[in-house]
Amino acid sequence: LLRSSIYRAARVNASDSLLLKSLGVSREDERRLAPDAQGRRALAAVLQAARDPEGRRIRGTLSDIGAARRLPRFPFAALRAPTLAIHGTRDRFAPIGLVAEAAAAIPDSRFEPIEDAGHLCVVTHRQEVFPKVMAFLHSD
Repeated sequence: LLRSSIYRAARVNASDSLLLKSLGVSREDERRLAPDAQGRRALAAVLQAARDPEGRRIRGTLSDIGAARRLPRFPFAALRAPTLAIHGTRDRFAPIGLVAEAAAAIPDSRFEPIEDAGHLCVVTHRQEVFPKVMAFLHSD
């Protein structure tokens, strides 16, 4: 049901099923989004933005990843703004350990792992993420 409603909203073709899977969207994520019209629209927008028939985006992304490995480490400890790091525990793109390490280095930061969530946890787990963001924004 959800795949068909996402597909209709995004005018998804059959090959986009692989895109959903590559973005880390699981069947459980789809069930979670089934009653959430805003979440389905957000995921449809991600699908539309991620379409890349000529492969330009993926080649650019891979190039960026390679270049990022050669950059010096970011001085997270120099950040002076309250920071909330939210990250899915099933994210295959950015290892959770690196995010936790970065958050730990930032003064006045909070790390909130989202259990069983992938790279798009702000879409697929909106019901869990939103209260964490609101609590952070309302904290001193």
